[in-house]
Amino acid sequence: MTLGTDIGCLKKLPLFRTLPQSRLKLVALMGEKLSFEAGAMIFDEGERPDGVYVVIGGEVELFHETSDGRRKRFLIETGSIVGDVAVLHGQGFVGKLMAKSAVSALRLP
Repeated sequence: MTLGTDIGCLKKLPLFRTLPQSRLKLVALMGEKLSFEAGAMIFDEGERPDGVYVVIGGEVELFHETSDGRRKRFLIETGSIVGDVAVLHGQGFVGKLMAKSAVSALRLP
């Protein structure tokens, strides 16, 4: 992925939609570009966040096991932000995030 692709993806998100191009570029450059193979764990439930993840390409799945052993699943697609709630609340992640396909992500500290 290119810087232009990263900026384009950020621009689609409501949080960044109103930022001018120069600011979007700074946000994209500030982030760490990460790649995950299908099936890779990105973070585990309860883990303390080190930033939020913007899914630039691919799909991820968030899993959460309930107290009765059932598993809730949420499919998260390209252009989504993950981990923002944990960062804002200063708590651990509420579930396990795994790459459902090959994933490119931007981790923003």
